[in-house]
Amino acid sequence: MIRRFFLPLISSPELPFIIGQLGQFPGKPWNAHQTEIDRAHRAVAAKVKNVRYVSSEKLGSIGENLHFNTGAYRLFAQGYASAYLQLAR
Repeated sequence: MIRRFFLPLISSPELPFIIGQLGQFPGKPWNAHQTEIDRAHRAVAAKVKNVRYVSSEKLGSIGENLHFNTGAYRLFAQGYASAYLQLAR
């Protein structure tokens, strides 16, 4: 999927690609479709070079169980930064 959609847009197949996990909120459990999407995201990150997966586990929402709160976005950003640094080595 990454190759099909993004490689025509970039000049280097070595470009890092980071997948952020869908939000997981206690007040709104995932359905079967969200679980399958998460499984696919993890599989891509495990199989494709230069792809990393960032978990959203334990990140809070702003109260409506759909969007992350400010603190959660900061922690998510740290996960993205860590993933990028792994890829940049």
